[in-house]
Amino acid sequence: MIQFLKLFLNTVEKEPNRVAVVDRDGKRRTTYRQLYSCCLRVNAWMRAHGLGRESVSAIYFPKSMEYVAARLGIIMAGGAWVALDDMMGKERREFVIRDSGCQVVFDQEKWEEAMKLEECPEIADSDLHDMAFIISTSGSTGTPKGIVQEYGLYDYIVECARNFFVPHGEI
Repeated sequence: MIQFLKLFLNTVEKEPNRVAVVDRDGKRRTTYRQLYSCCLRVNAWMRAHGLGRESVSAIYFPKSMEYVAARLGIIMAGGAWVALDDMMGKERREFVIRDSGCQVVFDQEKWEEAMKLEECPEIADSDLHDMAFIISTSGSTGTPKGIVQEYGLYDYIVECARNFFVPHGEI
């Protein structure tokens, strides 16, 4: 399991009632336990639909708790994500979906389906070189390009935080 997920699970275990996400202009607060529960249901939805290691799912939500939970749930299933939003415009969203090889667009409808499922605590044992996410370039010099990132990037970010941002490397 990647270090990033281990840290998330550790926080869920040690501080389940701590606020993990504040969204809707500060009006909604989601605890780590609540977020984890949603992530496990997204994970269950992914697995129920045969989506797992390196399968690409687009996430089409405003930046919110649902967006965070969808990302983490896809990671728990071993999948890769690509972000979509309304600012892209319909044509660009459709291009990103095609270009990324996206197998599903995880939107409000899929979210509602996932939240009806039982939690799936099984977490994929992703390799550091497995595809984790795709970031699309702006396309300012022509056609946008998808840049693939591996799961190892998450561990690199955690290591950087340990070494540079957290006193005494305690994270």
